[in-house]
Amino acid sequence: MAQVKILQCTQSDAPELSVITTWMYQWWGEKEDYSIKEVAHMMAHSVNAVRLPQTYTIWLEEKLVGMYQFSLHDLECRPDIYPWLCNVYIVPEARGNGILYDVMAHVKQYMIEKNWSALYLFTTHQGLYEKFGWQFIEEIETFLPQAHWQRLYGFFLS
Repeated sequence: MAQVKILQCTQSDAPELSVITTWMYQWWGEKEDYSIKEVAHMMAHSVNAVRLPQTYTIWLEEKLVGMYQFSLHDLECRPDIYPWLCNVYIVPEARGNGILYDVMAHVKQYMIEKNWSALYLFTTHQGLYEKFGWQFIEEIETFLPQAHWQRLYGFFLS
């Protein structure tokens, strides 16, 4: 089984930041009419060591293959719910290797450490996050251009 490492990115000049910025720009930035400079600015200010937002990188056999973030804000139309798990991204060629199991184990451990009882995410995926204990809450109108309707999920610690 391949070695997965999850590392927190805390430096705005970290070399991997340009890679994950490009991923985010190609995934949602361009579609939502952000410039690469705007996405880079957002990412540079999402690498806090202690407070949110925080960015984590996913490494498989010493190769950067993904990222995810914890944030107080992710969906403009739902400012009433937080915190969020957002920008969960694994490069296509690394998908199907069980990496998300490692990510979700880290997410749960992080929630325990922060004493969070709930965490939210929105996605177009159906049947993916349920495997890890996430509960479907509702179809949600995001008002985003590329996926106007998405699925809202919560992960709850009892």
